[in-house]
Amino acid sequence: MMDLKPPVRILFRTRPDQLQMIHPILDHADTILIEKFCRSGNITISGIQRLITKVWIEKNKERADIICDYGVPAKAEPKVIAYDVTIKGSDLVLDPLDDSQIRSRVNKEVGAWRESNNKYGMPFPGRTDVRNLQRRQKTTSRRNCSSKLSASLHL
Repeated sequence: MMDLKPPVRILFRTRPDQLQMIHPILDHADTILIEKFCRSGNITISGIQRLITKVWIEKNKERADIICDYGVPAKAEPKVIAYDVTIKGSDLVLDPLDDSQIRSRVNKEVGAWRESNNKYGMPFPGRTDVRNLQRRQKTTSRRNCSSKLSASLHL
């Protein structure tokens, strides 16, 4: 991996099951991934700011994007470096993602999250993205448990 010079925005694209191999709790897994990345690349962890962790579905596959800044001033639209991340044992395998549109897409995504959070009086960056996912998972889990319990009561 190359030494990164700030300011740079970093996108890690992976799958939720890969993050769970790092840690079963999403908001711990993304932090650990960033820490491992920093240790492997001679990057000062104090210069990194995690902006967004989002899980989404693309072409029937779950994806997880983690976006963080390294030495980026507020509201800047810096260069973007993107990696496809897989986990092999305790190691991160980082394959560069090359896409001519990646800088504009990632910076647009960050701008949209910032604007949305500001609109609702929430700080940016914040952990609302992870909390919303966890809330959805708990709600889905409760519905499934309620359905199973209801079905078993009707037997």
